[in-house]
Amino acid sequence: MDEDLFDSINPIAVPRKKDLYIKKGYVRSLQIFYRWKNFLFVVITLCLFLLQISFLLVNYGYIVPEKNESIKTSSIFFSTGKQLTNLTEGGLEKEPKAAELSASEIKFEHVTLVMNIINTILIFSSLLYSFVVFCGLGASLGGSLGGLVHISRACVYSLIILILLLPWQFVFKYTVLGAVYTPRELAMWHVIDITDMFGKVLLYLRFTGYPILIFILLVLAQLQSLLWSRTVTRKLDQ
Repeated sequence: MDEDLFDSINPIAVPRKKDLYIKKGYVRSLQIFYRWKNFLFVVITLCLFLLQISFLLVNYGYIVPEKNESIKTSSIFFSTGKQLTNLTEGGLEKEPKAAELSASEIKFEHVTLVMNIINTILIFSSLLYSFVVFCGLGASLGGSLGGLVHISRACVYSLIILILLLPWQFVFKYTVLGAVYTPRELAMWHVIDITDMFGKVLLYLRFTGYPILIFILLVLAQLQSLLWSRTVTRKLDQ
């Protein structure tokens, strides 16, 4: 009798309703992951854009590193990155392209501070982006919501972005480069007189082509996640 009374007070959940409740929980978590992923996409894109502006300002001479910084970084550069010394004849310092603009309010130390902040935000944002996409993969798999092919591709792209972004040059002594570059590297390249085409190609591949590759992979990850979202929405509407 007590058992019947207990059952009448706490009825056993119908499996169909229970599954529906669990699926709604997965859907809500996916919405959170999707919003965070889009926000981090904007943050990473903005950081890449600001890094590119910093490179252009230094490369075209609008902001010139101080001589002490140039001498210090050039000595480090030629001692740890000997593979690039062949770009110049004798490793001559190049003349400032716009020395008259170096007296502006924006100095290289300001660029250094901004770039350090941007690099920190960029690395942590890419790490969080990869983690959020992976969580979306787990929620989609656990809730049987579909779109696993698309979210798996997005997860792979996010991991590649994270690996390529990390500053491996400080670990492997410039034999392996990461897409994130520091103010010291800008100063290193600034003191080198690059006049041949091969050196200029290497310069722009390092500071422009590499970030563009990261941005392309980021866009591919976003497109795959968009297809994943549409697939999940289409399945839930059925």
